[in-house]
Amino acid sequence: MSKLQELGEFAAEMGTIALTVGVDMTEGLEKCKPIVAEQVRLNFETAGTQEGGWPARQGNRGHRTLIESGALMAAATGEGPGHIERIENGNELVWGVTTGVQQGGIPGAAVHQYGATIRPVKAQFLAFEVDGKKIFAKEVTIPPRPYLVIGEEAKEKIADVLADALIEEIG
Repeated sequence: MSKLQELGEFAAEMGTIALTVGVDMTEGLEKCKPIVAEQVRLNFETAGTQEGGWPARQGNRGHRTLIESGALMAAATGEGPGHIERIENGNELVWGVTTGVQQGGIPGAAVHQYGATIRPVKAQFLAFEVDGKKIFAKEVTIPPRPYLVIGEEAKEKIADVLADALIEEIG
């Protein structure tokens, strides 16, 4: 069983618990925001997760496109444009990155998180350069490099914060 969990899945699980006991967990969720931000920052800084590093890029050039501008990390940690962060119904913390450019988002955010197969739209081939050589391809598969995941240690911290908040609410 994986020790990592996507933030959305974890938030839904915590939200279900809050709904079950019928309390507003807004204050507790507010206290969880720095824990989530730190976990996401750690995922970027270690170029991976607690379960392993992100797959190497072609030509073994590291993860330059994922981190070079800092925009995706800033958005994902809540420090830049494109960040999504809200508490819904007093029981769910929504955290992520918008891909909508009009909203200041990061267009490749979902591709990095989930992976994708890119195919040409208006041409027969994709064209790009790798190590100074022009490459043509009918498609390119980009493996997932998840950054919006929560590890076991952060889950435990969040569970402690929410348990304390729950006791305070029902106490």
